[in-house]
Amino acid sequence: MEHLGDYFKFVIFDECHHLPGDLRGDAARFCAAPYRLGLTAAPRRSDGREDEYEDLIGPICHQTDIGDLRGTVLAPYKIQRIPVYLTDAEQAHYEDLFRLHMQQIVVFTATNRMVRTIALRFLIPCILSHTKKKERKVILDGLESGAFRAVIANRVLNEGIDVRPAKIGIVIGGTGSERESVQRLGRILRKKGVQKATLYEVVCAGTGEEERSRKRRRNDAYQC
Repeated sequence: MEHLGDYFKFVIFDECHHLPGDLRGDAARFCAAPYRLGLTAAPRRSDGREDEYEDLIGPICHQTDIGDLRGTVLAPYKIQRIPVYLTDAEQAHYEDLFRLHMQQIVVFTATNRMVRTIALRFLIPCILSHTKKKERKVILDGLESGAFRAVIANRVLNEGIDVRPAKIGIVIGGTGSERESVQRLGRILRKKGVQKATLYEVVCAGTGEEERSRKRRRNDAYQC
């Protein structure tokens, strides 16, 4: 956007329901186009931030309900609910799987540049050493509430910060430090019900990352 922000006079945001938010909204905020149009079939958001559309795009100029199109533009349809009754064992298994898939994720990297690159590519909130206290709290609170499924940081989350809801950690470009590896593992080990913690190491084969991974694994905590 730093090169395209003032290049176009008219911009169209397809699937504009993704725009509200601290990162994706920048695509609209950094664009200087005076004329803009948003398109979406699902304007309502689970976080209630659809009231930001007017600031990011403009007021609603046209809205058609799906029911008005049934049998004309769209095929006639009906929705039929099929109840499934679970046994006690199946219900318990279902709840375990549900909790597993709702686990928040912390991604650890080695450099600020890597943090920014991954954060921009996957639209993940990031925390750096110079991130202001207020912004850091917003991000961590969002992780705990479930508003954010993941956050990414370099070494700033290694110690002194509570990331209680995170039960999945991903190490990308990690160092060979045993201390750092144990600290990062510890970030996801806060016990919460029956949830299991998993730490993933992304290691590029045939590079120095293999040796650094071997050094990390010398610690007893990695012998599992």
